[in-house]
Amino acid sequence: MISELLLEENFLSISELYCFLVMTSFSFFYKTASEHKIVPVTMISVSGHHLRIIQGYVDGEKGIVELRKTRIVYMGTGGLANMKRHSYEWITCMRWILARPIGKTT
Repeated sequence: MISELLLEENFLSISELYCFLVMTSFSFFYKTASEHKIVPVTMISVSGHHLRIIQGYVDGEKGIVELRKTRIVYMGTGGLANMKRHSYEWITCMRWILARPIGKTT
């Protein structure tokens, strides 16, 4: 999701929630994922020079929706100097993006 509106640290935007719901809805109705009871979703939300990862799942059988988010990471100008200053946040985002799902979803 890409937007020019500023992200708020403590809240998800309406467009972030909407994207999450659309992605999980498509996953529930998609032919190969239809046997899954739990649908996980990972999104990258970018607003201007800020980024955060949103990860969540919907358990259709139990009626549970859970969302988690990283802190907002500034990715503006500054090149390597900026990355070194914010390396912990970058590493956290990469862990969320590259993680493999675990557990039983069917």
